[in-house]
Amino acid sequence: MKRLVLGMMAPVRDSDKTFSQVFESPGHSKDFLYEKVRIWMAQNFASSKQVIEYENKQEGTIIGNSVMKYPCSGLECVAKYNWTIPFTMRVDVKEDKFRLTYSNLQLAWPASTDSLGYHPPYLGALGQQGDYDSAKPILLGMGEDLRAHMATEAKIEKW
Repeated sequence: MKRLVLGMMAPVRDSDKTFSQVFESPGHSKDFLYEKVRIWMAQNFASSKQVIEYENKQEGTIIGNSVMKYPCSGLECVAKYNWTIPFTMRVDVKEDKFRLTYSNLQLAWPASTDSLGYHPPYLGALGQQGDYDSAKPILLGMGEDLRAHMATEAKIEKW
């Protein structure tokens, strides 16, 4: 148990502050993959118009910002239920493959008031390794979700 606590309090390693995943998508053009990324962001982020900071179809690059709910469990959710993790996601597409790069992971919580008084809002770097270790699997899961989205062809429905 002591080892877990020490890991939770350790600062995030520099090598963990940015990480990438590469996915093969055989038989898909760069343009197809680019458009599928845009659709996925529109469906999975609050507003693709607000989160996309940069896009260049020629380069095959989209950079966006999003926010995920802090992945708490058990009793820690009592104190951290409204915490979030803002992050930057960059997607680079090529013929038959794409790469996701996650960076700028932060930690945020809103202002609150309790019996101890006023607590100001916070937005800063995701600095504890334990917080990072909780967030990374969820971000990697987003990559798997995007990969699955790439495998679906656009369906035209008659209505």
